[in-house]
Amino acid sequence: MNQNISTVTSLPAGIQAVNMHERGFRQAADFLPAPIIYCDRSLVFRYANPEAARWLGKPLGDIIGHHMSKVVLPGRTELSANRHRAVLNGENLTLEETRLCADGQTRHVRTDYVPDFDENNRVIGFLSC
Repeated sequence: MNQNISTVTSLPAGIQAVNMHERGFRQAADFLPAPIIYCDRSLVFRYANPEAARWLGKPLGDIIGHHMSKVVLPGRTELSANRHRAVLNGENLTLEETRLCADGQTRHVRTDYVPDFDENNRVIGFLSC
């Protein structure tokens, strides 16, 4: 019984530790000169750093919490469907392509897609960087 009480009383400390790690990740990613995005399984943006916002040509408030189809350039949703399906099936992907960005510039980019697994080994989203 004491073990259960101990677990319950330590839960807020565990949540605080997770929040600290997430905050540290966000602070570091915000200063990287490359776009970094996290989407959930439903393809809703849950995180984007300022460089991703610049590449997408939208303020962060128009990205976070919105479905990918409402954020990316027209035509990109269809191009990205196969890679999103693969990463949401648990595959790590690295792709190189020439991409037209929202600012009108064409860039040669290398993008890594990394699935995010929950404690039951189910994919709950992915990181794109």
